Amino acid sequence: MQEVQFEQPKIMASWSATLFTRLYRYKNLLKRRWWVLLLTISIALCYQGFKLVTSEPVFYSSSRMMVDPQIRTPESTVYSEELGNFYGTQIELMRSGKVMERAKERVRAMYPDVPEAYVNIQVNQQPLSSIFNFTASSLNGEYTKIYLDAVMDSFIFFKEEMRNVTSQKMLSAITEQVLKLERELKEAQLKLFEFQKNNDVASLQEQGNTAAAYVATLEKELAESTKELQLLELMDLDQNVERRERLNNEQTSEEDSQPTAQVTGDEPELEYLKAKRSIRMLENQLEKLGENLTDKHPKMIDLRQQIKDQTDLLGFYRSQSQDQLESRKQTLKLQVQNINMQMETWRAKALQSSRVMAEFESMKADVERVKSLYDRLLDTTQSVDVSTNMAQTTISILENASLAISRKQGVGKALGIGLAFGLLAGCAILFIFDRIDDRVNSFTELRDHFEEEVLGQVPLEILGGEDRVALLQENDERQVYSEAFRNIRSSLMYMAVEGERPRSRIITSAITREGKSTVSANLAITMGFAGSKTLLIDADLRKGLLNQDFGVSSSPGLVDALEQRMHWTETVQETGYPNLHFIARGHARSHIGELLIGPAADVFLKEIREHYDYMIFDTPPILAADDTPSLAPKIDGTLMVMRSAHTSSRMTQNSLDLLYQRQVNVLGLVFNCIDTQLPDYYHYQYYKSYYTQTIPSDS
Repeated sequence: MQEVQFEQPKIMASWSATLFTRLYRYKNLLKRRWWVLLLTISIALCYQGFKLVTSEPVFYSSSRMMVDPQIRTPESTVYSEELGNFYGTQIELMRSGKVMERAKERVRAMYPDVPEAYVNIQVNQQPLSSIFNFTASSLNGEYTKIYLDAVMDSFIFFKEEMRNVTSQKMLSAITEQVLKLERELKEAQLKLFEFQKNNDVASLQEQGNTAAAYVATLEKELAESTKELQLLELMDLDQNVERRERLNNEQTSEEDSQPTAQVTGDEPELEYLKAKRSIRMLENQLEKLGENLTDKHPKMIDLRQQIKDQTDLLGFYRSQSQDQLESRKQTLKLQVQNINMQMETWRAKALQSSRVMAEFESMKADVERVKSLYDRLLDTTQSVDVSTNMAQTTISILENASLAISRKQGVGKALGIGLAFGLLAGCAILFIFDRIDDRVNSFTELRDHFEEEVLGQVPLEILGGEDRVALLQENDERQVYSEAFRNIRSSLMYMAVEGERPRSRIITSAITREGKSTVSANLAITMGFAGSKTLLIDADLRKGLLNQDFGVSSSPGLVDALEQRMHWTETVQETGYPNLHFIARGHARSHIGELLIGPAADVFLKEIREHYDYMIFDTPPILAADDTPSLAPKIDGTLMVMRSAHTSSRMTQNSLDLLYQRQVNVLGLVFNCIDTQLPDYYHYQYYKSYYTQTIPSDS
């Protein structure tokens, strides 16, 4: 068997599908309302044509101005303008109301006999140059020319006036500041002189230096004395004696900077140390002799006596050393206290000298600062005064106004403007129509308007000269159309519900001509093809026409069963389709609505459930009659049919709200008569490519 390769249609991304769906909607809108664009464009073109015929000739005159080259000097640059926005600023000044008004006054004074007219002035900068192009237009040619010349002259005078006013204001402000600084300088100099007269600055500076040096020396002495006092406080007598002995041994020919640390031979500490060492030596001798001699030996007795004498002497020297140590501590404390007092005195002298010198330096700096600022402003005053008498004009006339030439607006331009405005107005009207039109064209738009589940989508089927679409047949050649109803059947059979699946179903719509009857019949036929015993009931008791699709009589039918003129089984008719039976609507009556809510309807619904697997009711549109909302609460589920590009979303939503108010179980939506050429339905191309391929036989 040769494997067949099917051509896969191109899959469109979601964003592009949305875009092309919107474009398709606009295309259909344009097909329906093309006359709107034609009407708006025609009106705009007629208006432009009328203006061309009735308009008077317009006179045009042109001229040019340029930026003057200048010699740059320090004085001439005092007055300057912002160069970053220079050209744009000049154009706005040229077109300003003040310049225009001065130009009118100038024309009135120089040409009183010329009638005044409105003149439109256009100014632009010539690219890559410092030249400005002027264009003036009005209905009076003579006035146009002289007015344009007056505008350029007025602008130059206006610029000179701006420069003069700015220079005078600056000169006045600087002069005022110079006088103020001159007074401040005199006051600062006088104050400095008085201070020098009352204070000997040189002597104060020398005193301050001397006091600072002596304070530094005192700080050094205070640190040494404080250190020595802290050591004495921390050490006991023995440690202090040993320390003094070590310092005495390390003393060299150079005098020690710490006289309190020197040790002489007459000091009690040295005698105390000698006695202590003598006792230690005698004890060692006593210990050695004790190894060979008894305690009563004369030598042993003599050594013990010597140790006793040295011990008594040690106590005496210890007492003297302790007193001398305390005396040294007290001396150091008094010395530290005295140094602190001297430091406070000399610090106060140094601080006073520093304060006076700081005040002197501050006065001196103030004099220098004011004098420097005064000199700068004086130089600036001279520069401004010089620049006021120098030419500062940066723009001059390059070409005077030309003779005014009359011409009418171009026909092509007028028609182009009319075409553009007409097209724009037409598109705006079409956009408003599109916003007002809430009919749904595609699945994407359907999901934007409704939250209900979409159980299936049925493609549009061409009638081919018949009044109604032909019902499905076994092995029907309309494969895509057949697959749509099989998809609805599968959605109903396998939908996620709790408990028993809905067996009785109502097929309805919001308004007429949405295809609910065709959907009901084809869904029932598809259920029968699947082997389910199905009963199709035409519950549109006023205008039901399902009997015509099956080629059977409209009576007896449902009306006869509900009025109990015959049993419902007697109204059942064969359809020619397997597993499918049909009950027509029966004879129409005036009290149809009451039949569907009566007790006979309840008995009928209960009995048919015992004989059939599925019951499908084709009911009237919800907004046309109250039959469907009255019957739907008694049925397991309801399907809402909505026709593409036909049904208003608002009407369908109102119908759904009415069903929800009656506690109806709405199973979902069926989107009917869709256009499979839309990007939303690219997958339908698979059906076509699949069914149109011919499978070759085995070779």
